[in-house]
Amino acid sequence: MLSELRETLFRFRTERKMYYYPPDLCAVEIAINLVEFSLKRKRLISSEEELWFDATYYLAQSLDGTEWESIYYNYLELVNYVKMHNFFRNEIPNLEW
Repeated sequence: MLSELRETLFRFRTERKMYYYPPDLCAVEIAINLVEFSLKRKRLISSEEELWFDATYYLAQSLDGTEWESIYYNYLELVNYVKMHNFFRNEIPNLEW
């Protein structure tokens, strides 16, 4: 999952090098790095770092329905994996709207 997501981001960046690179994709890259770091160091993700796992709305707005939507869906899968395996010090609460 991590390598596929990183590969897709690399292709996106390579193909669009002269165009705008959405900051939300930087959040995806940071989230990938935090998960890898957590796995390698057996370290939980701090509460300050949790914000990098909250870019789903913005990614959906910019990528869903495009040729790059796999970035969005793989990011969702990554976030769900992190939540399911309790990588966070404090679980993110599910808010009822």
